[in-house]
Amino acid sequence: MQVGSGELGRRWTAKATGIAFAVTYLWASACGADGMTSLVRGAIAAGSTLVFCFVLLRPVASVVLDAFARDEAKRREQEAKESDA
Repeated sequence: MQVGSGELGRRWTAKATGIAFAVTYLWASACGADGMTSLVRGAIAAGSTLVFCFVLLRPVASVVLDAFARDEAKRREQEAKESDA
């Protein structure tokens, strides 16, 4: 299940990083910050989100996918028992 969780983690990381940059950049610009200051603040937010997601989201994605697989196996087993009876 490692390949699927790695792909899911990369997708979540990319989305979260983009959202963090966009929100920070737009918020700083709306508050009257200079363009370069907004860009630097957005880059800092994106970088910190990227590090955070690499540390946290990949293990979470692995746990979620394992739970889905376990529940699916239980459901199929119950359906097989019901169809045999």
